[in-house]
Amino acid sequence: MHCPYCGKEHPDNTKFCPDTGKAMKKKEEPKTISVNLSSPVTLIVMGVVIILVILMAVFALQRKQQPILPVATQDVQGTLAAIVNLTSAAQITLPPPATATSTATIIPPTLTVAVIPNTAVPIPTRTPPAGAYSACPNAYPSVLHAGDVAMVSLNPPVENNLRDKPGLDSAITGALEPGEEVNIVSGPQCMGVYVWWSVVSRSSGRAGWTAEGDWNNYWLVKVP
Repeated sequence: MHCPYCGKEHPDNTKFCPDTGKAMKKKEEPKTISVNLSSPVTLIVMGVVIILVILMAVFALQRKQQPILPVATQDVQGTLAAIVNLTSAAQITLPPPATATSTATIIPPTLTVAVIPNTAVPIPTRTPPAGAYSACPNAYPSVLHAGDVAMVSLNPPVENNLRDKPGLDSAITGALEPGEEVNIVSGPQCMGVYVWWSVVSRSSGRAGWTAEGDWNNYWLVKVP
């Protein structure tokens, strides 16, 4: 072991220099890095490096063989080529001039309003029964009177609506079933083309206003 203090050689196991008394330092060997060339990672890295070197060499060779034009010349040539391409590709088709051949006149349709009276006079379709009389103008002949007993007709077997007042616009409060008998309390009241009677059901006690019928059928028939 070489002593850096006294310059002499000493045994390798000497810890202190015999001449100077200083601690001996073992000379450090330079470290070496070993690369395993058989490792897959090492082979991949080497392959990538080789490919990059080859590509750079090819690129440099192509640049060396290709003539370099001045920048201004390249710009002018590129601009001229773009203009030629646009001129050959663009085809502008102008529409033919419009020719006036005729003039169309639009006439708005004429609105015709027909005024229909509120109360229409129906045409009788059957012969009034014996004892019928004209209770209301423009209405069918009536066969009932106040104090009579009537029954909801079975022909057709349709129920009769009860309303709180005479008229189709009045609220419906109930219904009378076909064959149900009623007492005629008061009336008649004329509303539209119907004859209205105030009635009370003899079976259920329901009360209200109901129409006697129309020009085709009597909805209430007198009970003898």
